[in-house]
Amino acid sequence: MKLEEALELVLAEYHRAKAKYPDHPTVEHSMFVLEEEVDELKAELRIKDENRSSENITAEAKQVGAMALRFLVDCCDSPKREDK
Repeated sequence: MKLEEALELVLAEYHRAKAKYPDHPTVEHSMFVLEEEVDELKAELRIKDENRSSENITAEAKQVGAMALRFLVDCCDSPKREDK
């Protein structure tokens, strides 16, 4: 896959997720969502080679990319932190 194709997939997933879930209330919530997507990608990669689906791996990878992008956009300029 070329870089441009990967960026298109990630950006489309970013916009889809942003429309479905417009607000992440805190930096901690955004980090949790990103970690969850990474865990789902890791689970796909642990599947034995003969049963592994490149479509599922691609889907999870684009979700990781989209949530990383969302973290940058939503959290890195002015993080909203929960007071504890």
